[in-house]
Amino acid sequence: MAYTTALKLRSLGFPIDETQLKNETNKVEKTYLRYNSSLIQADNPLLDAISVLFYGEKRPATPEELLTMTQPYELVLGADSQNYFQ
Repeated sequence: MAYTTALKLRSLGFPIDETQLKNETNKVEKTYLRYNSSLIQADNPLLDAISVLFYGEKRPATPEELLTMTQPYELVLGADSQNYFQ
C-alpha cells in the first residue's frame, strides 16, 4: 500500500523518497501525516496542498519520532488507509 500511495503522490508532483518507504514497528489504526514543527508550521502551503489529497489528521511529530524522521513530513498509513488512497 505504501508503494502504491507513493506512486500516486509522485504522479501529482509530490517529492517521494523511496528509500524511506518502510513498515512501522508499531501498527497504527488511523492514517495520519506527521511533520517536523521546527521546520514546518501547521499553516504551511505544502501541508495545505497535501490536504487536497489527504483530509485526515495532521500533527506535529513527537520528540521520539523526530529522532527517526529524515524528511520534514511523513505520511503514516494505518489500517484505514484504503479510506484515503485507492
